[in-house]
Amino acid sequence: MLDITSDARPVPAYLRDIYSWAYLTPWLADWLDRQVVVQAILWGNAQRLISDVLAEVKAGDRVFQPAAVYGDFSRQVAVKIGGNGQLEVRDIAPLQVDLTRRKLADLPQAQSRAAMRQIRMRRRQML
Repeated sequence: MLDITSDARPVPAYLRDIYSWAYLTPWLADWLDRQVVVQAILWGNAQRLISDVLAEVKAGDRVFQPAAVYGDFSRQVAVKIGGNGQLEVRDIAPLQVDLTRRKLADLPQAQSRAAMRQIRMRRRQML
C-alpha cells in the first residue's frame, strides 16, 4: 500500500478537502489507476487523446508533465521518447508521485518527483 504521508509537507487544503477521495485515498487511487477505468471516465476517448499527444513527441524529446495522471499516459510518453529522451512528471500529492514512480520504475528516462507546495514571491517582484 502506498503512503500519502511520504512527504513531510502537507498537501494544500483544496486538495485535501475537495479531492482527497480521488487523489489521496490509496485503495481508490489503485483502482482509478487502471487504463480501462480512465477509458471509461473519458467516454472511450483516452487512447485517442493519448495518441494526439504521442503524435507531437518524438524519440529523444525532453518532456515535462506538470501533474501525474491515472492510467498509462506517462508510460506511453516515456516509451515513445525512448532511452535518449527524458520525461519528468511532477505532482503535488505524494501518493500520485509514488503511483507514477511505480508505473515508470523500469524506464530510466522517466522520473516522478514531488512538486513545490507553494511558490513564494516578494511583493516587489510582483510589481
